[in-house]
Amino acid sequence: MFTITNTAIHHLRAASDRVIKTSWGVMGQRHAIFIGLRDDGDRWGWGESWINFPVWSPFERLAAFQQAYFPYLQGREVVEERGGVRQFMMQMFNAFVGPAIQANNVGSLIAELCAVELALWDLEAKTKNVPMNQLWFSPPANPAKEVEIYASGINSPLPMKEIDAMLERGVRIFKLKVGFGAEDLANIKTLEKHFGGDRGGGAQIAIDTNRHWTAAEAAEWLPILKDHNVRWLEEALRADEESHYPALQKGGWLRSVPLSAGENVWVNCGDPQTLAQLADFPVDILQPDITKNCPPIAAVDLIPLAKGRNKKVIPHYLGSALGQAASLHLASGCSAANAPPLCEWDINPNPLRTDIFDFQIKNGKLQIPTTPGLGWHVDPQRFNAYKH
Repeated sequence: MFTITNTAIHHLRAASDRVIKTSWGVMGQRHAIFIGLRDDGDRWGWGESWINFPVWSPFERLAAFQQAYFPYLQGREVVEERGGVRQFMMQMFNAFVGPAIQANNVGSLIAELCAVELALWDLEAKTKNVPMNQLWFSPPANPAKEVEIYASGINSPLPMKEIDAMLERGVRIFKLKVGFGAEDLANIKTLEKHFGGDRGGGAQIAIDTNRHWTAAEAAEWLPILKDHNVRWLEEALRADEESHYPALQKGGWLRSVPLSAGENVWVNCGDPQTLAQLADFPVDILQPDITKNCPPIAAVDLIPLAKGRNKKVIPHYLGSALGQAASLHLASGCSAANAPPLCEWDINPNPLRTDIFDFQIKNGKLQIPTTPGLGWHVDPQRFNAYKH
């Protein structure tokens, strides 16, 4: 058992050389919300909450943690036994879900509690002197020692310098954002040609519409994507068109273009019904985000459910250092038959990731540290240059 004796929150901001565009919005700056929880053994556990959209999200998180969650956490005990963190988070979720429902704000609650849960897992792993993934994946489900990286966050104008740098580091899957009209097919053809050259090494393209297409648009695009050897199609349908996923998935010509989704499916803490809804979502690849809409232990529970449904799990992530590290730990337990575990890596420069942790991608893969907790050392002094 350990007791939470102190808390900390850090809002970091960094200028961005590139604007990240989605089909419905842009990110002109990079923000991060990191939280820390200290226990009675003077250990700190760290977590991150997703705050990419809307622009006021970081400030909402600051208020929520300072006014509600930190007073709740101060002095509370967490049992160090299997199920201890899970039980603690269920109780915390139940303490706050009522007001969140009244405010129609359950999504923010889940994203905020994801950071708390990650910090608790980091603490528990440190108390037991093991890496986080060793807590999550017990034998025979031993986690992989390294995870294959795929590059994302790619939009017009195509960042060829960054793409080539990732190719040189052995990355062979690149996810392109679409939903911008005529430039979409032009970008696919440009990348396909580039990857077919000597430098490309047979790299493949994945496509992400960010929930932009109607079912009719998706049906028009799928044969085109098949012709261009697309690895998967992510979030093909608008939120109000998701009922058409089963029809798309059953299309015979679709078999070579797997569908993926999951980052925007809410999973409530300790709720098997919402977890089953994610597992049953009619796509081939499930993409939980453990800083956004899927509590970390729920994502761990999702993996065997997905395998039982003949689906893959590939964690979604586009954020900063702490969430990236945690997502890599999750990905290490997502190996599928004849396929290494995959994890997302935003191709755009982000000092809130690379100036905080020293990630090293070699041969297209990133090794998971064997040191306790997240594995990468958190030095709050590194936050100072980016404090908002």
